[in-house]
Amino acid sequence: MSQTPRKLLFIDTAINAAILTVNTAPSFATGNGIFITTPADRPSNSPSDQELVMADGQRLLVSTRVNANNNLDFALLRYRSDGLLDNSFGNQGIVATAISKGNDVAHGLAVQADGKIVVVGWCDGVVGGDDIALVRYNSNGTLDTRFSGDGKLTTDFRGFTDQGTSVALQQDGKIVVAGSSNNGHDDDFALVRYNPDGSLDSHFGQGGKLGTDFSGGSDFANHVQVLANGKLMVLGSSASTVGQGFDFALARYNSDGSLDSSFSGDGKLTTDLSGWNDQAVNMAVQADGKLVVVGSVQPAGSSYTNIAIIRYNSDGSVDGHFGSNGKVITDLSPNGNDSADSVTVQADGKILVIGHSNYQGKPNSFTMLRYNSNGTLDTGFDRVNTLDGYPHYLNDGGIPLINLDDHSIPTYTENYSPVAMDADVDVSDTELDAANNYNGASVTLVRHGGANSDDQFFLGGYQHPYFTVNSVVFNNVAVASYTQSAGRLSIYFNAHATANSVDRVLQTLSYRNVSDTPPSSVQIDWIFNDGNTGAQGTGGALTVLGATTVKIVATNDAPVLVMPPGIYYTDTAFDDSFATITGTLSASDVDNTVLTYGIIGGVANGNGTISKAGAYGLLTVTKATGAYSFVANDAALEALTVNAALDFTVSVSDGSLVTSKTLTVNVSQDGITESNGNDNLLGTSGNDKFNGLAGADTMTGGLGNDTYTVDNIGDKVVETSVLVTEIDRVNSSVDYTLPVNVEILVLIGAALTGAGNAAPNVLIGNAANNTLSGGAGNDAINGGLGSDRLTGGAGQDRFIFNTAPTVGGIDTITDFVVADDTVQLDKAIFTKLTTTGWLDSGYFKIGTAAADANDFIIYHQATGGLFYDADGNGAGAAVQIANVGSNLVLTNADFWVV
Repeated sequence: MSQTPRKLLFIDTAINAAILTVNTAPSFATGNGIFITTPADRPSNSPSDQELVMADGQRLLVSTRVNANNNLDFALLRYRSDGLLDNSFGNQGIVATAISKGNDVAHGLAVQADGKIVVVGWCDGVVGGDDIALVRYNSNGTLDTRFSGDGKLTTDFRGFTDQGTSVALQQDGKIVVAGSSNNGHDDDFALVRYNPDGSLDSHFGQGGKLGTDFSGGSDFANHVQVLANGKLMVLGSSASTVGQGFDFALARYNSDGSLDSSFSGDGKLTTDLSGWNDQAVNMAVQADGKLVVVGSVQPAGSSYTNIAIIRYNSDGSVDGHFGSNGKVITDLSPNGNDSADSVTVQADGKILVIGHSNYQGKPNSFTMLRYNSNGTLDTGFDRVNTLDGYPHYLNDGGIPLINLDDHSIPTYTENYSPVAMDADVDVSDTELDAANNYNGASVTLVRHGGANSDDQFFLGGYQHPYFTVNSVVFNNVAVASYTQSAGRLSIYFNAHATANSVDRVLQTLSYRNVSDTPPSSVQIDWIFNDGNTGAQGTGGALTVLGATTVKIVATNDAPVLVMPPGIYYTDTAFDDSFATITGTLSASDVDNTVLTYGIIGGVANGNGTISKAGAYGLLTVTKATGAYSFVANDAALEALTVNAALDFTVSVSDGSLVTSKTLTVNVSQDGITESNGNDNLLGTSGNDKFNGLAGADTMTGGLGNDTYTVDNIGDKVVETSVLVTEIDRVNSSVDYTLPVNVEILVLIGAALTGAGNAAPNVLIGNAANNTLSGGAGNDAINGGLGSDRLTGGAGQDRFIFNTAPTVGGIDTITDFVVADDTVQLDKAIFTKLTTTGWLDSGYFKIGTAAADANDFIIYHQATGGLFYDADGNGAGAAVQIANVGSNLVLTNADFWVV
């Protein structure tokens, strides 16, 4: 929170002896010229975290995650441009990858031209310490199995500890990894090159690997870069003598891995910048070929590091025209650590360095500096920080240069992500700052002239404050509540709101306009109220007004194509003639009134229409109106035996943008095949219905639950599917025996004879007197109406009675076996039997008549008759159901009620 001096005008009334405290108004303060973002606003700068900003504003971050075994795994995170985790990537934005059974540490990453992501680090080796680990992911976070078979690989150098720290991609798709490799005594630069499939490049070094020792001490590579001429530049640190600190170390290699002798005579060099510990971490190449290398130095006797820059000529010699003897040391925080992380050379030759510092006691704060081409700090490099309609940016003599929020000016582009409104806004209030508590204060954002529902406000970003349903949360603490409705956002700070958290909330507010016809700009007013109720002094609550003018770039909205339902045909496979189907494509466009309809891949007919032929017909669309017709190819549809679909891609264009959707022609089989001759009918893989009609037909079914209609003694059914989960059925109007693989037989019409097969069958009679024989399986036999003769055969058979008993409608069971067979009674017919399951023993009686009121089922043992008596020993007469055979030892357990 800035403490900008302000002047107060007091009017002394001289009435009271006491001095009254007067509430001072809040203000939107200006910046102090130091380019700092607190640690909460930036990713960690630990050695195991590296961030890469994509062209679309998304961010990739490599880190580590602790797994269930308390070991470390590679972690890859992707954030959207608004700073929130991208849920479409991996598991809610995070991918964790285990490579070894121990610790796996990710350190560097690169993104290929095809969007695939390469991550390098190290993992526990089988023997001798760590091995270099490399993983390649598809753009959605899944492992790329085309890389080394499973997407990941490890490389061991010499049986000791090897670590990968940086990765670079060559134009030919080869992957170069730099790091360190222990030789048993100390560490050397390590360089590995892989082919695009993950195999070692045998044309590089020794079998794809090489190590470089500088002067007998430990050497660690931190960065590798592919130069424009294909050579490789690797930089890091080197210790020539144990205990004497590290120097900048650089090595340049030819494309085959050999050291480039045109660089420093032998391809490698070291530079002592501070007399103690120096570490090079990144570099940039100027247009003239000079190398700008950045990192950190720790002077002898100091506990802290400083930002270091050195410039070399292309041959490796130090450029004496830069800084002091080629180097520049910048100490931003005498009592803290400063370090450069990356460097960019601008088109004008100025050098932009990004890193972190302990500036003003804020550890690990984001830091940006710019140097002139001679190494002096660029004093024209400053930031504007007032709530005047511009976001946080760096300027060059007043000309906007670089915006720290990734927006050059506060410009919202229609249909894109929200734009940061003012990422450096800073509110100050004397009394609230003194208490470091903004409880009761509030801020309202609303369009100048009145709220507009097209305005939407957002909050959030990487490690920034964010909205929940009812609260504003910063550093896991709810610091405010808020309301947002119809274009007005109001935030009400609570007792947890410190000066810093209020600034962070205001700085991460962003704006979006949802209108399809937006204005060229909007002014958003900020009204900050200090909420004074007396504790801040007299004068009541005071406010400060600021404004952000957001420029809006309208885009041409693509037309919206409204699709009709698909085109549907049903193929009965019986001399079908298919109708021409017509309809109209409909579209709307807020920007254009003239639209043109079409078919992707279609051919213009010269009469204002366009057509495209498909396998099942011809689609024609009228360009001006969207009217369409589909003329079916009768022969092609008739020949189908399975369901089919044909997709056409129809489109609408406003002359600039095209919207397309799929119009599908659907052809379904109703499963009925029929003709009047002696046919050979072949079914589909679905649920088919066969009806041969007249003639002796052969009907062959397969997969699916098939139904066959048999109406000729010469009809033959062949069911080829042996799946027990499929239930096939024959409806027969002639005497018939089920073939194999068919489960159900239903007799239709007159008195008929039906027989099952060796499998479990269901046999169902009609209203006439039928003869049904089950065969060898466990069969269910239902004679229906009429006096039927029922034979179960071998197996445990069920004889089903679910029709009302009638005079002359008594079924005869020829082979009832007490130990195996069951009589099944339907309680909807036999209404006194109210409970599902085995017949209650009290309901069953062996004898010639009921003995008590609940003897409902009576078996005449001498005659074999089976009777139902609805009132037991009441006045009503028993009705015979069936004859099951005489002298059987029946019990209630031979009857099942459903």
